[in-house]
Amino acid sequence: MRDLFILIGILFVLGGIGTVLNNRKLDSTGRNGNWIKYIFYFIVVLTVISSVLIDRKVFAGLFIIVSSVGVIEMMCISKKSGPSEGRKKILVLSMFAFNLIFSMFIAFVLLPENVIIYTYTIVLTFDGGGQIFGRLFGKRKITPKISPNKTWGGFIYGSMLAVLSAFLLKDLVYYSWWQSLIFGVVVCLSAFIGDILASAFKRAFGAKDFSAILPGQGGMFDRFDSFLFSGAVNGLFGILYLSVNVYDKDVLLYMSLTSLFLFILLVGEFLYLFLKLKAEFARMVAHVLAGLSCLLLLYKFSSEYFVLALCIQSAIFLYLTDKMGFLKSHHDVVRKTNGSPLFFVGILLAYYTSVLYTDKWLFILSLTILSISDPIAAFSGMRYKSGHWTNLFSGTKSPKTFIGSVAFFITTFLILHLGMSFFVNSSILTNVLLSVGIALAVTVAETISSAGYDNISIPATVVFLMLLAKHFI
Repeated sequence: MRDLFILIGILFVLGGIGTVLNNRKLDSTGRNGNWIKYIFYFIVVLTVISSVLIDRKVFAGLFIIVSSVGVIEMMCISKKSGPSEGRKKILVLSMFAFNLIFSMFIAFVLLPENVIIYTYTIVLTFDGGGQIFGRLFGKRKITPKISPNKTWGGFIYGSMLAVLSAFLLKDLVYYSWWQSLIFGVVVCLSAFIGDILASAFKRAFGAKDFSAILPGQGGMFDRFDSFLFSGAVNGLFGILYLSVNVYDKDVLLYMSLTSLFLFILLVGEFLYLFLKLKAEFARMVAHVLAGLSCLLLLYKFSSEYFVLALCIQSAIFLYLTDKMGFLKSHHDVVRKTNGSPLFFVGILLAYYTSVLYTDKWLFILSLTILSISDPIAAFSGMRYKSGHWTNLFSGTKSPKTFIGSVAFFITTFLILHLGMSFFVNSSILTNVLLSVGIALAVTVAETISSAGYDNISIPATVVFLMLLAKHFI
């Protein structure tokens, strides 16, 4: 590990010298910009390496933040370019591609820490060397229309420096000399492809940078596109050939659920943009899939705080996309609702109650009712629009309908009837009566709840009445 820090120190000294040489031709503004870029690049490198050395969970958390900010950057670029239908479709397809890359990157996070640092060092050497040498010796452009700053000189000299670094640090990962050279070449090529793909996305929307969130660096994807793609490639390689050590179930489950939730939202966007499904119906699909996916939370984390963090993260993401006008398939519904963030509040309520009482069926039944009965009620209400209830608090006409309530009651009864026998030891008749009573009470709670608060009232009512039933039987 000492050789690693010596090499990184030498690279930054060379980078500082290269910055001085580049600054000779620039004015004071340009020189200051180069030094800001140099300093913040150094801070980014220290942050990434430190996160790996501290704990794998810290590294995973860092790149969940990087990826989440990057996704919002992609949406912002799309929004700034105008309301073109074609560009919206490009955005959705690009986000599907990114989610696939992120899924492969999960495997990379599970690789041994020395492999992660080794890969990152090669990437930063290729990236930094390519920039410095490209400015000093680069003349011929590689892809002038996509990435006008990429030159053959920068690519060749940056690759040579990166492969040399891979060779010098081969003992860090116990590679032979030829394995280190092949690995270095693979990392350089994948880092270059990742950079070009990110640049192609920006050019499709007429943007120079993803954002200005990192001084001198551009956006999150501007700084990490190469590493994300090269990590994804090596993560796939690790799955196929290196037998990834998946002992850290927390990291695997947390990042997989993060990727799964994004995929579900993108399915809704695909249905909305490509198949022209109304936002109300696309949102229902996402609601069902996300709710049922949360049953995976039963594959327990080592700490319940992971579930808390996952739900908070998801609620914040949905809240921000709503306020910023993104994910129209999820937020562009007729009624005013706060249901998206509240959905994860309801999940937390059911989850922590099931943990407190050590009974997973509290979580399974309440979540299944929330995930299935609620959308069926909404679908039935939109299909048969007559018979609206009156809002109990405001006296105005409620979006909830009599038909929707009936559909909710029937579905909830069936779910409870099928699952109640796992929760309490009772006769068939008692099971039926309990299921009818709880279903009726939950239907009332759903009917009087508005603006998305049924995402809390439904699981809360189910959990409370199930505990009450268990206490008296």
